[in-house]
Amino acid sequence: MKRHKITLGLVLTIAILSLGANIFQFVRYNNDITKVKSSVGTVCDDKIIDKYNNIKGPKDAYEKNSKALGEEIAKMSGNEKDANCVAIRFSIGTKNQEETYKTLKELVEKGQSPSLKIENIRNIYRMDPSGVQINSVEDAING
Repeated sequence: MKRHKITLGLVLTIAILSLGANIFQFVRYNNDITKVKSSVGTVCDDKIIDKYNNIKGPKDAYEKNSKALGEEIAKMSGNEKDANCVAIRFSIGTKNQEETYKTLKELVEKGQSPSLKIENIRNIYRMDPSGVQINSVEDAING
């Protein structure tokens, strides 16, 4: 009987502590979910992803439109903290791919992975530009 009372007391204590922690979180953030959300997608949302995914056309037009989108993203405040922006800029190409990759890798390691809606997105370690040399289209496709 004594053992039963101890177990019941322990369960009640845990329940009360859990309730207190939940109330603390509720009060601390004033029930504002945006304060606890990840920054992924706050700058480069689905509209930007769709713009990137819909860049098509001949090589010259593709390069021109890609460059324009890359410049548009670079001008957006907070783009370097949004994994979607960094991934798109990396895919388009930047002046310093190594640095852009490093930034993206740091975001991913913090749990802020880019959206899977971005075309040609793949495992972060397969995206590493260091030591990659493309000699032909076949290398690029199989890389």
